[in-house]
Amino acid sequence: MAQILICDDDLTFQLACRQTLTKNGAHACQWAKNTEEARVLLRKGGFALIMLDIEMRTPREGLEFLPWLREHHPGVPVLMCSGRSDFDAVREAMREADLTVPALRVVDGKSA
Repeated sequence: MAQILICDDDLTFQLACRQTLTKNGAHACQWAKNTEEARVLLRKGGFALIMLDIEMRTPREGLEFLPWLREHHPGVPVLMCSGRSDFDAVREAMREADLTVPALRVVDGKSA
């Protein structure tokens, strides 16, 4: 069972992701609206993918959380998300995050 953590403060985005992922085979999606909630959920382990918003309470909250994720959960791919068109932040996220594992491949259990 692929477990996915969606870390985003936008409830509409979170619900759309959860519905889409569940419809495509993800059996468990959990949601955190900020990095503190994400840390609590991550302590339980078992996530195959983390979807992380670049901007939550602060403009760089997601980006600033990446080093902690890499240190404490190095084998979990991170998919950076943003509803903004800040291309500098997106480029930085691409440099800092491992964006090489498509979400649906993780959901299918072919990666983790």
